[in-house]
Amino acid sequence: MERKKLIFFLCLILFSSQSTNYQSLFEFSKKNSLIIKSNFDFGYIDLILKEKNIRIFLTMPYILYKDKIKFMNENIIFKNGEIFIPLSYKIEIEQILNEKPQIVSTNIISSNVVSSQTKSSNVVSKPATNMANVKIKNTFKPMNCIIIDPGHGGKDPGGLGVGGLEEKKLVLEFSKILARNLEKQGIKVFLTRNADKYMSLKERIDFVKKIVDRGYNPVFISIHGNISLNPKVEGFEIYTLSDKASDEEAIAVEMKENINFDKEDIQNTEELYEILKDLISDGLKMQSDKLAESVIKNLSQNLITAKSHKKANFYVLKYNFVPSALLEIGYMSNIKEVKKFSDKNYLEKLASSIADGMKDFVYYYNKTGGFSR
Repeated sequence: MERKKLIFFLCLILFSSQSTNYQSLFEFSKKNSLIIKSNFDFGYIDLILKEKNIRIFLTMPYILYKDKIKFMNENIIFKNGEIFIPLSYKIEIEQILNEKPQIVSTNIISSNVVSSQTKSSNVVSKPATNMANVKIKNTFKPMNCIIIDPGHGGKDPGGLGVGGLEEKKLVLEFSKILARNLEKQGIKVFLTRNADKYMSLKERIDFVKKIVDRGYNPVFISIHGNISLNPKVEGFEIYTLSDKASDEEAIAVEMKENINFDKEDIQNTEELYEILKDLISDGLKMQSDKLAESVIKNLSQNLITAKSHKKANFYVLKYNFVPSALLEIGYMSNIKEVKKFSDKNYLEKLASSIADGMKDFVYYYNKTGGFSR
């Protein structure tokens, strides 16, 4: 079974032996005394040496170590049933293996603990100070724009699909088509990126905040393409925020979409989230769920394959205090869907259906005063 899954990836990854040198992962691991643990269901391999655990991905050019992400220029490849890593991976992994552990004195640790406790204490004892810059009004404000967030970008290509299809390019193209369809509906649209550039989690969250500060009341949707080790899996999926993923497939998608945000990136937004989450998270989750239901309904009416609404803990949804959803527009690992992605008429139909669903949601939200009546 595992061998079949490996063979499948031959269809997903472009290989050019003229431009890049590769080394057998088995030989490399043997030379460096690494233990190999693979999880082909979720698409990653762990290389372990004592306390060090380095993770590489089968369809994405990332190296993960200590919650830090390193973007690479090549993917690992498969040849004659064996895994090979590019020379750049070999160099990067050896540098990690040769890192010496940092020795931290007891005094420094104690100081950090005290500092952390003081900071935490300040947050709890002075919530009003932290919340002063957050505009929370009792009066209803109509929803008046949609923010589209094309996932990945720049040095982060996202997933790699059949024929070398890059997720970052697919979702940017589709986001622009969706934006045009929404504008035809008379809805104001903002794109977090309209070119092939990398955006950190903080930059995406700050983008939304700036739109809110300008007086808008937006909906936020993040656009992505999906990958499965089962080439038959297909269909549109929509996710909303939950602390716990709805199923194992949702866990895999959550990991794929969260991987490009490093630990420091996440911590930069965590403090404000902890202050506000109990005040508004329940209402936002309910609104986001209704948004998902409206989109799924319109897709079904237009005979577009749409799987059920799912939930997971996506960072890009978690830290935005507006109704939000993450859309996986289809499976780049499915040959039939990849062909659809090259069909402008299909993309227009998909975008039009999503736009209709979002328009219905916005109309009902405004009509009912935010579902309060």
